[in-house]
Amino acid sequence: MRLGEALKIITDLTQFWLNSQLLKVCDSTKFSYSAFKLEQSVQRVLTALEKADVPEAITEMNAQETEKNILRGLLKSLALPAIETTPKVDAEVTMTIINHHLEDHQNFAVLFASEKSWAFCDEQWLGCLEKNQAAFQQHNTLVNLASVLMSELHSESSNVSHCRKLMKVIADIFSALSLEDKNKSLAAMLRLSTRGFFGHSVPPAVADGFEQELNMAFNCIIQGGGGASAAVSQGNLNTAASLVARVAFQNPVAALRSCCHSAIFNKGAFTLMAKILQQLPGLREQRGREDETECNGEERKEAEENIDDGKDPLRGSSLLSRCLQDIIKTKSLLASEKEQLLKFLGLLMKPVMAVDGEERRQCFLSPQEVVNIFVLPNLSTVGHSSCDIELSLQLLHTALCVDVQDPASSPHWVLDCSPFPLLYILAQLHNQALRFWEQPSEGAVHHWSMDTKELLVSVLTTLGQVVGAEVAVTPNSWSRALFWLYNKMEELDWTVRFHLKPVWGEHFKNEVPSSLLTVCELPEQEWSGLDLPQYSQGSGLLAWMECCSISDSLRSTMLSCLSLDQRQPDHVNMFSKGLLVALTQTLPWCSVSQWSRLLGALRELITSGRLHVPFSLEYVDYLPLLDLRRFSCELRLSVLLLRVLQLLCGSSCSHWLLADGWAHVGRLYAHAVREMMNSVRAKLPLPSSGAWTVSASPRPPKTPASRDSNPETKAAKLSTDSLKEAEVPPLKSEESQMEEEVESDLSQEVLFVLSQLFCHVQHIQVMMPGGQCEPLFLASLEILSHYEAIMTGFPDSSTPLESDNTRHFFSTITDNLENQEMKAVLQQKIAQLVSSDTR
Repeated sequence: MRLGEALKIITDLTQFWLNSQLLKVCDSTKFSYSAFKLEQSVQRVLTALEKADVPEAITEMNAQETEKNILRGLLKSLALPAIETTPKVDAEVTMTIINHHLEDHQNFAVLFASEKSWAFCDEQWLGCLEKNQAAFQQHNTLVNLASVLMSELHSESSNVSHCRKLMKVIADIFSALSLEDKNKSLAAMLRLSTRGFFGHSVPPAVADGFEQELNMAFNCIIQGGGGASAAVSQGNLNTAASLVARVAFQNPVAALRSCCHSAIFNKGAFTLMAKILQQLPGLREQRGREDETECNGEERKEAEENIDDGKDPLRGSSLLSRCLQDIIKTKSLLASEKEQLLKFLGLLMKPVMAVDGEERRQCFLSPQEVVNIFVLPNLSTVGHSSCDIELSLQLLHTALCVDVQDPASSPHWVLDCSPFPLLYILAQLHNQALRFWEQPSEGAVHHWSMDTKELLVSVLTTLGQVVGAEVAVTPNSWSRALFWLYNKMEELDWTVRFHLKPVWGEHFKNEVPSSLLTVCELPEQEWSGLDLPQYSQGSGLLAWMECCSISDSLRSTMLSCLSLDQRQPDHVNMFSKGLLVALTQTLPWCSVSQWSRLLGALRELITSGRLHVPFSLEYVDYLPLLDLRRFSCELRLSVLLLRVLQLLCGSSCSHWLLADGWAHVGRLYAHAVREMMNSVRAKLPLPSSGAWTVSASPRPPKTPASRDSNPETKAAKLSTDSLKEAEVPPLKSEESQMEEEVESDLSQEVLFVLSQLFCHVQHIQVMMPGGQCEPLFLASLEILSHYEAIMTGFPDSSTPLESDNTRHFFSTITDNLENQEMKAVLQQKIAQLVSSDTR
């Protein structure tokens, strides 16, 4: 039977019933169940016909349309009255279905939760909810219940007891959801209100109850392993995430504030808090300006002022960013708290696998949001507010170091952070930091630290490399911004442009003072000179030194292109004297990394013979009979630095620096001393503890003829004859015996070098203003410790008489120190320099 035939039979039967008045409803207030079922059946038939395929034959289609009209007439003729029930009756019917878990009871639970008129009509409504929580464990149902509670809380005649019970039931239902549904519910709650159930004023009893639950949740998390211990089991993490999610659903902003507070102010808690938030991406939803209606009066006024000024850094930011910003603005953070904040944000910016199981990585806070919210507003107001520049730079550095960019994707996220203005601001800051120890001009940024300057250079270089890579992909798109930035650099120091070399690419020549071109043979197609008043004739080596300190590649260029005829003694002498002056001018303004580059350049010049540094015997009364060629570079470098510090501490230069500047010079010199110490250690490593136990057999007595026994000699010396006469253990090969002889011979040279280093350090410490430079004091202790270690490791390196002379001489040197405590400690250390033969 075809559809048309079946429909024809139905319509004929219906028409017969109508004609026989079998379908007439006599009483409009009472109608039979059969009539109701008939109406439902006809309605289903009409619906099915609408969805049925259109017949191909036109005549068949017209016939079906006629039959549809007959059925529609039947519905009208039935004229069944509308069923009218009260909300109470509807609620009772729905509760009966839910309580008895009848068919389709979960859909009735959705209806039950969405009908606000049913809520709080009596105790049965809340009782049904409490008894049948499993029926309401659906994302949409829970959101509807939350809306019901929010409406009741914000009404003037709210029942406090019912509200508290309902809030607990809703929280219990939320806790039973899967993690995926929890995140969906959190996101939905954020769309409703960032303050959850507390978007408006609520009864104090309700607010107090939530505060207790919030405090208890985070106390449990901190006490249960969220403090100093960074290792948290997966079970503990899931429990902690559930606790935070529960309170976050009730009041997202309060939960996030507590997370931020715990991460910053509880030692070690930042790791667990970051892991918890990464489990709850539903709290990551962006918040727009339309939500500002929830802000209090002060927040709204401040936001309006920002909009009027054309700046609103928090617009569209995540709720977490707002919570962190509030803490940074309202609290003065300690160094340890800033460090925890940095690590917390670093973890949140790190991409992790999505919790919903999809093969994708996502971060709770994007690096561009961190930069736009916490960095750009602060750096753009430098000089006009007391913003924490160092914290802003550290945040920018952390964001740039996070690996979130897909190598194949372009453009880089940093292009969403106004990269060219940001580069210009960083360049301005670097320009101010170049003359670190000068008195700052009014309105300029001061209170710098050298660590901040080092960080600034690192951030500027890294950002320049990222932007440069993007510019290289589509250079035409960035030409206007590129020229704007380059022209802005003209008002800054000429060295700043070199940090942005990756941005310039091949678009611009390297511009340097014209005096540099007189001492360096640089290709004209890549380099051009600038007429700068502060770089007059004869200042070429100063510019050369500054270039060497900027980067390793630029230092290599300067060394390879240096114009110096080593066959002309006058040229070498003039170069060496000029370099001494240039190094004196450059040293105080160097950071540690810049100073390390300069030390590398000085070693290269000394070993290649281009820098002439005669080694004077001011701390040696008699010529030592030693081969010091292997330590020639260390000794000459030490003397060179002594001459630099003598010139710097002289009357013509001593007024250059403030007290902090002299302290920094001391730290740089101590750094150079440690590098020389490391070089010496590498040439004569200390023997292992068991290397000398094998050769513990008695040695022939040392005779005065075998050594230089002059008591005035200030360096330890050892004759190879005594070692040759020593009994060689049978377990040692001839080759190992020769190596020990070489090392034992070399130990004398090492002791001599260490004695010279110690004397130079003491000389400089006495010269420096104040004479209380702690880095130099520590360097002296380190030299004495290694001196003692050499004497212990190589017993033949010093005789008792030489040890006694060394102690006496070192004590005489330290007598010149003004600080009595430092002097006492050094002399106590010197007294321990005893030859092994006298122990």
